[in-house]
Amino acid sequence: MRILSVVLLAAGTCVAAPFVPADPKEVLETLPVASADPFSRELRQLRLALASDPRNLELATRAARRYIERARADADPRYLGYAQAALAPWWNAGAPASVLVLRATIRQSLHDFPSALADLSAALEIEPRNAQAWLTRATIQQVRGAFGEAMESCRPLERLAGELVATACWAGAASARHNAHPSGNARIFDPDALTGSPHPHAARDPRRP
Repeated sequence: MRILSVVLLAAGTCVAAPFVPADPKEVLETLPVASADPFSRELRQLRLALASDPRNLELATRAARRYIERARADADPRYLGYAQAALAPWWNAGAPASVLVLRATIRQSLHDFPSALADLSAALEIEPRNAQAWLTRATIQQVRGAFGEAMESCRPLERLAGELVATACWAGAASARHNAHPSGNARIFDPDALTGSPHPHAARDPRRP
């Protein structure tokens, strides 16, 4: 399910600014490709395909998602730069909703929360029914401690992505608010929880036990 696959991207917490090549065809580094690592082989295939067709939006967004996943898995911000380079033709102007959501995810990973939220608002102006944009916004709002706003962002998910996703989103916001420390730090919503099976009504009203 595409929604769930991209949800995992929203939890990235890399903090170092990535280097973004001016030319997407520029070879920055030759990374070892382990024959037993399908992920690395896929990234190499995507990189080669994108080099020959850099304005292929479907290919570029797929590559960017996989680079972001790798950045998160390896805690390596270089892959965020590769993701940005994949999206370069749409980065500064005319970005469709899919690119705006991925750009928001990259910026969230770099802790540029205001820019990430602006991208998500723009994406939702284009596609109000973009469930991934709502969910990513809820995640960022939780990180910032805006728990009420996060729960409001979760609300459209019940009709757009189903009760399981909406309930997990609400539960994350309610739990983060409940467990927030006096300093303002909060437990960050774990999108991996979406693969579980929470009680369907557990987070309907966070005031109830």
